[in-house]
Amino acid sequence: MSYFLFLLYNSGMIIFFYGENSFRAKQKINEVKAKFFREIDPNEQNFNIIDGSTADIGNISAIINTGSLFVKKRLTLIENLFGNKKDILPGFLDFIQKNNLDKGDDILIIYESKIKNDKKNQIVKIGASRESALNIKEKKLFAYLSGQKFSQEFKSFSESETIVWIKNEISERGGLISPNNAALLSHMIGNDLWQLNNDIAKLVNYKKNDTNKSEINASDIKELVSANLTENIFALTDALGAKNKTQILKIFEEQLSIDVSPEYMLATILRHFKTILQIKGCLDQKLSPAQISAKIKMNPYVFNKSLNQAGNFSLTVLKKITNDLIELDFYNKTGQLDLKTGLSLFFAKI
Repeated sequence: MSYFLFLLYNSGMIIFFYGENSFRAKQKINEVKAKFFREIDPNEQNFNIIDGSTADIGNISAIINTGSLFVKKRLTLIENLFGNKKDILPGFLDFIQKNNLDKGDDILIIYESKIKNDKKNQIVKIGASRESALNIKEKKLFAYLSGQKFSQEFKSFSESETIVWIKNEISERGGLISPNNAALLSHMIGNDLWQLNNDIAKLVNYKKNDTNKSEINASDIKELVSANLTENIFALTDALGAKNKTQILKIFEEQLSIDVSPEYMLATILRHFKTILQIKGCLDQKLSPAQISAKIKMNPYVFNKSLNQAGNFSLTVLKKITNDLIELDFYNKTGQLDLKTGLSLFFAKI
């Protein structure tokens, strides 16, 4: 699929990206932008971003129909259109069809991180607390967009795909890693490509400065990469929301078995619940996901996961969990309890 030759030498186009793998989607969007700036718009004056969750047809029309006398093509990125609360989807579809945006001079990229194929291969929308089928208006717009020549879903990686991606990324950056150690890194971080990207850079740079310049080994990973509990903390948080004590204690014991310290586990859990509490407070203030994201400014993958989990707790419960964890941290730091025991008791009383 060659987006680049098409955008340079042909008429306009609509590019539709969707799926949870925001890292890969953003990579592809950045590739299109870079090519557009380099070959068409070196002054970067004809690129616009529209927050689809809050825009109306007037906003979109004004931006897309405002051009330059000096550049023939314009590039517009619209994100989270399916999260719009103003019922603009039918009007948007009518707008792009009447204006022949798939055949004009301009390039339109639409990215939806909360639309995906589920396990039953059905298109669903990811909500705050659950996945739901698209409504009639959403289905109609999705059918049109996914029928465009340049439509692509960016799915979350499986464990095996994540390991392959790690090996390839490290190789492309001039580093070496064995399959076993790539698997170790995947196990520690999960499939959060944003975090993996940062940790891979850290490991490769470390080895470049190493006089032996050997491949990345298990000791390097354990020393330089904080054992990121993100995926396990997500699972633990889901289990806490469901009050599934068996799953809670299983995850806890698994982390201890791979030498994750109780102190690091507590710090990670506490940080995560503080994030969910902050998001929940914003949701109660009727802020949109885009507004919350702009306010909190965090890794998009972690934000979307946390946003979904915020719907599983009341504000009162989140405050209690956070306060209990803060109390555990205080007692541990003042030597008043064994943290492993304290965490076990905390999980057991959920």
